[in-house]
Parts: sequence; C-alpha cells; structure tokens
Amino acid sequence: MSNLVIELLDERTIGRNFQVAALGLIRSSLPSNIVDAIKNGLVDGKIVIGSNDLKVLLETLAQYMKDVCESKRVLPELVNEDEALSYIGIQISSNDYSNKNLCNNLVNAVETVLNNPQSKLGIPRAFRTYVFGKYRTSLEEVRSETSNIASLYIATAGAIISMVDRLRVKETYEIYIVPDGSITSFNEAVKVYGLIYASRDETLDKFIENIYNNLENVSLEISLILATMAFTYYVATQVKKLQSLDQYYGSFETYRLISIRPEKIWGKLSRMQVAWERPLTISEHLRMLQNRNAINMLDNFIRLASYVRRVRNDVNAYDDTISNCLHEVYGYMETGSLDLLTSCAGRITRIVDTLNSKNICWKNKYICTDLESLLRYLMRLSY
Repeated sequence: MSNLVIELLDERTIGRNFQVAALGLIRSSLPSNIVDAIKNGLVDGKIVIGSNDLKVLLETLAQYMKDVCESKRVLPELVNEDEALSYIGIQISSNDYSNKNLCNNLVNAVETVLNNPQSKLGIPRAFRTYVFGKYRTSLEEVRSETSNIASLYIATAGAIISMVDRLRVKETYEIYIVPDGSITSFNEAVKVYGLIYASRDETLDKFIENIYNNLENVSLEISLILATMAFTYYVATQVKKLQSLDQYYGSFETYRLISIRPEKIWGKLSRMQVAWERPLTISEHLRMLQNRNAINMLDNFIRLASYVRRVRNDVNAYDDTISNCLHEVYGYMETGSLDLLTSCAGRITRIVDTLNSKNICWKNKYICTDLESLLRYLMRLSY
C-alpha cells in the first residue's frame, strides 16, 4: 500500500509546536515504526506514513483527547471561533459552544479526516502565528498557504492539549506550555503533559489563578513559573505518590511558556499575536528546593495567596508582603542572592507581628502557621 505524506506546519510557527505536543503526548501508545516516522517527519517537515498507520495514529490521538477534554476548563480562542474545526469539516452551531461539545466534535472528526487525510485546506490564522518573529512574506502569500487536513487535525488537538489557562490583564491572554519542536521535546511530552492532566480536580489553571487573581502585585511571568513549580510538586507527590521529582528533572527545559493575545476586529478573530515567551527552566529550581528540604515552601505560597481576601481589610500590607516575597524568592532561585531571602524574611516577620497585634493569628491560626513555616524554609535556603 502506498505511503501518505502529511505535511507539518512551518517550524517557526506555533502550529508546529501544537503538532509536536499532540504527537508527543501519544508517543508511548504508538508502535515503534510510527514513532520513527514521526521523528523523521520532525526533521524533514513531513510525515511519510502508510494509511493503516495513519489510522492508528489519529484514532489513538482521538482516544487521548477524550480524557484531555474531561479536564479542560478553557479552550483556545481558535477553537471557540470554530475556525480550525470548520477547516477540518466540522460545523459548530452558535448555540453549541460548550467546551465538552467542542472537544467531542474534534474527537468525532477523526473519521472525516481519515476519509481524505491529504486534501488541502487553508491554514487557520492561529496556526500561522510566528513565535520568533513576523512573517517575511506578504499577507497575500500567507493567506494562500495550505496544509493537509490530517496536519490541521493534529495541530488543533495540540492547541487544546497545550493551553493551560486564559487570563485577563488589560487584555485577554491565552497561556500555553508547548514543546520547542525538537526530538527531545517530543520524547518528553508524555511526562510533561502527563503531569498536567494527571488530576481532574487539581488543575494547573487553578494554581495559576490562585496566585495571579489573589495577589495584585505579582507579575504574570512569576505567577506562571511558581504556579507551575507548585503544581508539579503537588501532582508528583500527592497524585502520583512519588517520593521525589527526580524523574522529571530535565523534562521541562525543552518546553516554553507562551502567552498569546487574540486580536479581534468587529468581534471577529483577526490574528493571534505572541505577547511573550520564555523557556520553562524550572528543573534546577525544583532540585535546589528539594535538596535543601525547602520544597514545601511552594505549598506555603499557594496557601498564603489564598488567604489574601480574609485579611485584606484588616492588614493592607499582607498582599504586598506575599507578592514581594514571591518575587524575592524567585529572584534568589535565579541569582543565589541571600539579600533577597533576608528581605523576604524581614517582610514576613513584620507581617506576623502585625497579624498578632490585631489578634488575627488567634482567629485564623493557619495563616500565621504558614507564615512561620515559610520563615523556616527561608532559613534553610540561607544556610
């Protein structure tokens, strides 16, 4: 039987990152010959595969998407606009915009795709978003770009898999954790996304929002990094019941946090613009905290952020104290500056004194217990 050629999207676009996310997630469930074809495809820009093997690949992906969709609270704008879905033969009515129905339609589309996987369609604008720069070609050339229907199906699934949150700052931002497109990132996808989808109750977006929505003065970037670290530690130890994070060290470094801002004109999606991106370099930070027996400080920060609304009316400085300490502890992890730890410890000591003077520690003993625990972890880091 003749082989099919499935074109991958341009490696400079986020569409390729989405494709690597989807293909990497299912790697361990695919036969070795299909995995080899994918790896060759990542190098060559196209996957050469038999029709039966493509059927196995896409049906495996659709099966995984059933579980992914059960955990999703937010979907990418490209899906909510149903552009990508309509390109692969699915029409979503305006009254059918629930996450579950959108995901189910994607899962059910696999047969449509397999009927004619190589047919050419225009590439959705969201998949054409450049991560490292702008298009060098004209808009006319961009709009005329096409790809296989199977390629777009894989990219759409990857967009859903890799999106972790939608946050409102001055504008709305979609947050993704995506592989950098390398073979290594493809191999690590099972670990990275296996963590993200390990629990349906405790999800990464809840950790992010607990920090970002409660603490007004924490930057978006630090909220995302520290929430991801705290979530990783929680899932590995509480959900997967691991004794340490050793098996995950090095898995994150070929992944990126990417913030995308959907731009609209007259209420319609015009384009997706990358607001910022940075490598997900958290392995060494986690290793350092674990080796210094201070990794539980991540749980402390999550709880301390959740207390803000309880004490905000009584102690105005509480929000600023926790926000500044988050910045200082992250700064310490990046630079090793002990001055930052000293500054954080001083802030915590002062806020505990204030809470005690107002009898808040007596009314809400867990707040002061967690603050005092944080002080102990700061001491461990300073030695």
